Amino acid sequence: CGGDDCDDNTAYRNPHNFEICDEWDNDCSGVVNDGLDCTFYAHSGQILYRVDPWQKQLAEISTDLPNLQDIDTHPNGTLYGVTFDGLYKYNAESDFWSLVGTGFGSVMVEDPNGMAIDFEGTIFVTAQSNVFTIDVDTGLATLLGSMEGDFYSSGDCVVNKLDTLYMTSKHDETQDHLVLLDRATGIGTQIGPIGYSNIYALTAAWGQLYGLTGAGEVITINSSTGESKLVHQFLDVRFYGAASTPER
Repeated sequence: CGGDDCDDNTAYRNPHNFEICDEWDNDCSGVVNDGLDCTFYAHSGQILYRVDPWQKQLAEISTDLPNLQDIDTHPNGTLYGVTFDGLYKYNAESDFWSLVGTGFGSVMVEDPNGMAIDFEGTIFVTAQSNVFTIDVDTGLATLLGSMEGDFYSSGDCVVNKLDTLYMTSKHDETQDHLVLLDRATGIGTQIGPIGYSNIYALTAAWGQLYGLTGAGEVITINSSTGESKLVHQFLDVRFYGAASTPER
């Protein structure tokens, strides 16, 4: 107690700590997350945002998206997006989305609404009750397999820091459920109900699994149980997809 420690009640705050992305002023500077970029990408219709879940702020960074259903970030930092009929790649310097490939090749991909890129650069896409992989250079699709059961893609899938693949399913009319997807077969295993519906966007950042809804809600989801907690609701925003930023 005493000395130059700004908070004797927690070890998360003292002048000798490094600042990390969380709700604490770790280094006692008087500013939370100072000097850090604690944001992830999200999009709504034609607008690409950076979302700061700690400061509960939303910033527009692009306003000319090609009707994307979902987005995610490649390990090299490049942002990709999927539409109903193709794969796109984003050039941040020119603010331009270029078409990688259209039609997904000879494989029928109906209603692709979820996309995740793992640490090896493999693109996973969820579409209705199927899981596909997409070639990052050509946009060609390969069927990984059926989720089986009653699972049905609500709007996104995500890969966390452990390269585990999750998805939200809308098979329950009352709420979405968190589902674990087998990265080799696409078979789904239910984890649990989330308590929110229309979860169209997922991203994993700073040890958290975030979900974003069609009502502008940002929630955290327990990846072991599916239980959720509301972080913030942005009014007049309908989230379609989310992706990590390279900094996360």
